[in-house]
Amino acid sequence: MPKTPSPKLFDLIHSLSGSEKRYFKIFASKTNANNAKYLQLFDAIDLQESYDELRIKQAIYNTITFETRKFSELKNYLYELILRSLQGYDEQSSVDYKLKNMLANVRVLAKRSFYGEAKEILAKAKKVAERYEQFLVILEIISWKRRIAYAESDISFLDKNLERLSQEEEICIGKLQNEFNYWNIYFNLLIQSKKEATLRSEEKKQWLRAFFDNKLLLPSVDIPTVQSQILYHRSYGYYYYSIGDYQRFYEQNNKLIQLIETHPTRLQEDPSHYISVINNQIFACGMLRLYREVDANLEKLKRVKAKTVDDSFKIFTQYYLNKLILHTENGNFETGKKIIQEREEEKTNFKKQIFKENFYLLYAYIYFGSKDYNEALVWLNKLLDMPKTIVRQDLQSVARIINLIVHFEIGNNLLLESLLRSTYRYLRKQDRFYEFESRILKFIRKSKDIITKKEKKAAFVELKVELQILSEKESEKAIFRYFNFMAWLDSKINENDFAKEVQSHFL
Repeated sequence: MPKTPSPKLFDLIHSLSGSEKRYFKIFASKTNANNAKYLQLFDAIDLQESYDELRIKQAIYNTITFETRKFSELKNYLYELILRSLQGYDEQSSVDYKLKNMLANVRVLAKRSFYGEAKEILAKAKKVAERYEQFLVILEIISWKRRIAYAESDISFLDKNLERLSQEEEICIGKLQNEFNYWNIYFNLLIQSKKEATLRSEEKKQWLRAFFDNKLLLPSVDIPTVQSQILYHRSYGYYYYSIGDYQRFYEQNNKLIQLIETHPTRLQEDPSHYISVINNQIFACGMLRLYREVDANLEKLKRVKAKTVDDSFKIFTQYYLNKLILHTENGNFETGKKIIQEREEEKTNFKKQIFKENFYLLYAYIYFGSKDYNEALVWLNKLLDMPKTIVRQDLQSVARIINLIVHFEIGNNLLLESLLRSTYRYLRKQDRFYEFESRILKFIRKSKDIITKKEKKAAFVELKVELQILSEKESEKAIFRYFNFMAWLDSKINENDFAKEVQSHFL
């Protein structure tokens, strides 16, 4: 059976920005190569929408007979050449690369006994490393100072500075260990958030409270580095978000934004935390109905200068995510459909990126609000068909509830029986059968036996009273964030459009 061609070269080329492609062309033109087939290969792959190796071979070799091994060598050469050009591209702006080159120059000079020049570079490198909290680099600089003193037989320097250098090392190692510990805390919470963003069971909330008994998360703890401070506040942000304390979540995000903005060098080097925190603040402002701040933060998010393709994709994703959430909140579903179209067109700029499950649910919500129930089902099915290992359990659960509501609206009574059974089994298996889910499933199950208009209205009123009581319970509040169930019930009771009821609730 023939081997499937690897798309890694295609993926790499299509991940490049316009400026990176231009840099590669300049970089490649400086290489001493008589055969420029690798440039033809680059252009041929760059023009393709999807990887087609046979067409590429035809474009490169035309009718000339070629060996498969030669083509593999050509691809490998181009791949390595692109990586080398990207190293040069990153060296222009990355502090990591700047420090790496400075230490490489120290090595070159020390090897040739130019110790004075090497020490000058070390002094400059240490200032840069301290400004950016590059503690591993500082440890290497300290090591070089000792090695150069030893090479020069500078016993006087070692006598005066050996203890001080050892103390500097210990401080650096302590700060590094502190950062590692905070990263470990943050990643543990990140894993939990990917499983379930908001916690509804008391057992899970107790786990979270116990987790925050960690001495590193005490309010009075001394945090030695900016990176650790960022991770500390982000961890607490997750805590307040998970328990539904949006006021404190909002305050925590404000602290983080101020912290990052007061360290512009870090923001310039790595804006990824800043992008995430602004996104969190947009959500918090929405929950607190601070809509002017929502708009202000959306504009702030768009102005962030991305350093990587991943950062650009995050900005793109979070911007549209929040725009769509805002339109599900205010009931402007027709405008929401236009935003979906904009996003779908702009999405083509980002190849090989994952389409976030949040969007499947939001698209379904927008189309439901526009009474386009078939399109709503298309996006719900996309979410429900995703591998369970990569989708948040809370989104999977609420998607099943909304799926039942859509089929209820369409009047698919025969299919509803089967869907009710599968939803019940899923919720039981995932240990997510809370009071809200129980009431909704019970209502839909008995709705098929309700015939008269008067009985239907009475059933909706009864369900609304039950859900209003539940919406005040801490363990049940989270579910009402995903979909305006109360507006849906009002649309049935008042015989009104769902969109108009959402708008009324919003106002």
